[in-house]
Amino acid sequence: MFAVLLVEDEPAALRYLRALIERKCPEFAVVATAGNGLEALETVRRTRLDLVITDVKMAGMDGLDFVVKLKEITPEIPAVIVSGYQEFEYARRALNTGVVDYLPKPVSPTRLQEVLHALRERLWRNAESRTLAALRAAIGGGELPEGSDLAGTERFRIALLRCGAPPSRLAAAGEGAPGDSCRGRLWILRGRDSREWLALAPVESVGGEELLEEAEREASGQAGEYHTLLYAPKGVDAAGRAEEVGALYRQLDSSIVPGLTQRLVAPVLQGRYADADSVLEARLEHAVANRKRDGLESAMRDEVGRWQEERRPFYAIVPAARRLLQRIRTSSARSLGPSELDLMVEEALA
Repeated sequence: MFAVLLVEDEPAALRYLRALIERKCPEFAVVATAGNGLEALETVRRTRLDLVITDVKMAGMDGLDFVVKLKEITPEIPAVIVSGYQEFEYARRALNTGVVDYLPKPVSPTRLQEVLHALRERLWRNAESRTLAALRAAIGGGELPEGSDLAGTERFRIALLRCGAPPSRLAAAGEGAPGDSCRGRLWILRGRDSREWLALAPVESVGGEELLEEAEREASGQAGEYHTLLYAPKGVDAAGRAEEVGALYRQLDSSIVPGLTQRLVAPVLQGRYADADSVLEARLEHAVANRKRDGLESAMRDEVGRWQEERRPFYAIVPAARRLLQRIRTSSARSLGPSELDLMVEEALA
């Protein structure tokens, strides 16, 4: 339901307009009223609103001055003005101040319904944007804004979805990331890049399977690519959401197996994986010392094959790959610096 502020200095006109909205526009609720622009500004500062409907001629601060101030404080809130016939030109000029429409006096039920109906899509977009911004701030450790649609939510169901490998340390943060979206009481937030999503919803509103299906729908756009879905069945506590989401991201990164699509339930236990054996190291040293490219490739393929059989995740492959490349480096006449070694590992994993 959309929250409306009515600004009107004539009590009878205020009662009439309020009654019209309540009877003819069930999606709109008058949550506050004010007798002039000054009172209305105070209300705007302390109340979550979707729409303002204001008269033009009022004492103290008139409707147009109020709308100008309103746009400075909350530019996303649309304003509709109410004007008498003799003020038509005055009202028309008001459209240049950011007013989205006007209602001539006396306000007819049909005209009111037309104006509010035309605003619904914009108001829904505004509400979604406000909710998504609040969620993203909350996940980052901020507080949910007063009057937010999320205020009072105790726990969130949450799922993290990653297509392909963990994000590269060499990529720019958020590079190519898609936009966030609302699907009723279920929200999809972009992750650390364009191949990752975070799906969440209030525990009392959305079931776990519905959340997982919506999250995996995002993976369908990445044709032919494996993905990892991590689900927290107990939900995330609203008070500790930033810490818990951070812990889930760490679990996700430590669970991704190259080429393997998985649906995992948190908490995920990490496995233990053996280091390269002495026979492999001897094969590597011999191949490098004798400049045997085929021998080097064969030894590396055998080791990677063992990683595949173990379903070894990336977090265990990275240090193993570094050790192998370091062994090749020390057996070779060519010296590699740490940064070049890191780049080689990143390229190999990609």
